[in-house]
Amino acid sequence: MNEFANKLSKELAVQKEKLIKDAINYKIGNSEWCIADLTGRGEMKILPDKTEIFAFDGQELIHFGNFRTEIDNKAMGWSIKAVQEYRLLYS
Repeated sequence: MNEFANKLSKELAVQKEKLIKDAINYKIGNSEWCIADLTGRGEMKILPDKTEIFAFDGQELIHFGNFRTEIDNKAMGWSIKAVQEYRLLYS
């Protein structure tokens, strides 16, 4: 069961990381940056209701909601995935 939980957590982290990278690319205007370019510019705030807010250069770019698991029995083949709702605050 631990291995399964780790897999779901990793999948969720990969999805969140991609959304954050896309937001940074949007804000900077390209994808030609390195971690050193971002120092002190990004921030993740966690509100009391567990909403996470990613901000970059002081601008809120993404609101992440609580995560949940979705279970589908797919005719007893069982499929479980982790889902985290989000709202992009840029376009």
